[in-house]
Amino acid sequence: MERFDHNLTNVYNFKIKAWSSIQYYRDEVLPKLLEEKIIRISPFANRLSFDAPPAVQRLRCLANYEALRFSSTILSLGETLVARMKNLSANTGGKYVSVHLRFEEVCII
Repeated sequence: MERFDHNLTNVYNFKIKAWSSIQYYRDEVLPKLLEEKIIRISPFANRLSFDAPPAVQRLRCLANYEALRFSSTILSLGETLVARMKNLSANTGGKYVSVHLRFEEVCII
């Protein structure tokens, strides 16, 4: 990232269609990744998760696990929220409701 002045907007951005094939990733995306060492893929869809062989799926999951990390600020906030939920749920027999809201561009009108 030093080469890009630690600014993600300076990193090459691949615009990929949602239903691109594995061959497209291999033939078009991989060479650019090998050349640049880092690329952005947007919008990123989980297209590969639908028909990838198990070995590719394992590699994809491992790469996501290793690459995706929360910043220390977000991690700290998450720990605080979990601690509060645990403490406050003691008053309700350990029960609480958790809601995960996810908005995508196509859903917001």
